[in-house]
Amino acid sequence: MKSSMNISKVHCPPHLRCLVPVLKRWIKLNGQLAEQWYKHEDCPWWYKERALLGTFCGSLWLSRSVLLEEYSDSKRGVNRRGQLTPNTSYTGRVDLYFEVGKQRFVAESKHVWVPATSGKQQKDNIKACIERTSGDVGQIAPDGDVRRLAIVFAVPYIRSKGKSPLTPRDLKDKVLWSVKQAQISESYAMAWAFPRLGRYGKYKGSVYPGVIMLLKEVKRAPH
Repeated sequence: MKSSMNISKVHCPPHLRCLVPVLKRWIKLNGQLAEQWYKHEDCPWWYKERALLGTFCGSLWLSRSVLLEEYSDSKRGVNRRGQLTPNTSYTGRVDLYFEVGKQRFVAESKHVWVPATSGKQQKDNIKACIERTSGDVGQIAPDGDVRRLAIVFAVPYIRSKGKSPLTPRDLKDKVLWSVKQAQISESYAMAWAFPRLGRYGKYKGSVYPGVIMLLKEVKRAPH
């Protein structure tokens, strides 16, 4: 089961258009790593949040952006309902700070596995992950013109049924369907990388053909 086709694209709404070059670099980097690691039967999206965010940071470095990972900063407290509590703060960890041109961002990120067989479950999983990530980044205290991003890496998996192999056409259809299900809001930036379908990413009867990245700007903390 091999294919030389890549399925990849960037979608950015006007307010996040500055991220387009970085996201294009991210797609290219995922393809390069998958090609280099193919002989080891490995690919970068098999790993969780930290590794996936690291690949995005690699695309920032290659784009000559300034960035800082895993640093301490002031965060606003929340109550048991997840609501911000006035005049409370604590020192917490921030996943990422980066600059693109004159734009400055802070970001929190999360990772979620999504089945490529259930549209409702896939959408629900992604929405829940975005909501949790938005809550995390909303706790970061305002800092001038620094913008806040919730970043979610969604990795679809496709189970082969019985002894029937997953054909390249089946795989392509499942990937395109998964990308469509992940398009939850036009206000989110998105990029997806599914390089050389079917060449790698198989584990315990399931295929993991690529990764979808969603970025939501959080202008104020959700209540």
